Amino acid sequence: MGMFDEEDQSSFYTFIKACNITSGLVAYATLIVMLNNGDIRISKKIHPRFFIRLMVYFDCVAFLFFYISFMASDGLDTCGVSAFLFLAEFTWAFKDAFKFGYIAWRASAIAELRKAKLISYVVALGSLLLYGFYMIMNYSFSGECDNPIISRISDSNWPAIVLYLYWFMVDVVSGGLLLHKLFSAQKATTSIFTNQTRSKYRQLIKKEAIRLGITVIGMSL
Repeated sequence: MGMFDEEDQSSFYTFIKACNITSGLVAYATLIVMLNNGDIRISKKIHPRFFIRLMVYFDCVAFLFFYISFMASDGLDTCGVSAFLFLAEFTWAFKDAFKFGYIAWRASAIAELRKAKLISYVVALGSLLLYGFYMIMNYSFSGECDNPIISRISDSNWPAIVLYLYWFMVDVVSGGLLLHKLFSAQKATTSIFTNQTRSKYRQLIKKEAIRLGITVIGMSL
């Protein structure tokens, strides 16, 4: 028998369930680590290297709105809950834009591509636009509410599928660039090793390539 009765459907119970099934606590833990290490500054000139910090900040704000929608559900109507969910998803749109913009910049910089910053901005903008389209297809600013606010109109799947395919493509291309750079570095440095050392080096590169591939697949799930 758990702490809560199965028939207890209070907002607090729903909130605890939400904590168990989301990664919000990970976001807040990351923020605490950043604060402890002093890694909180962001340059006035927006650069992709700071996107990872912006991602954490926006993720924490989004989860705040998300948790409020659960905690206040007893005192809000459907539209009120949807309003907080809208704010959460709106914030997550920017969080994911920064996330994939950073991934694209890091992969492009390691692969020594020209205009890595431009590639990062384009990828981030693409993610933001597709997320915005998904929200347009799922939310409406008119509905049957006492106070006309945001209502959830549908759960259209295909805009979300397009968005996830875009993110998957960014992950795969970024992973491909890193693997190409990894094997290029292997070819460039193999000649300076002895046969025995060269064999160990190749095994190390192979393990790193497998690890990188698993990471890319995990990021895409």
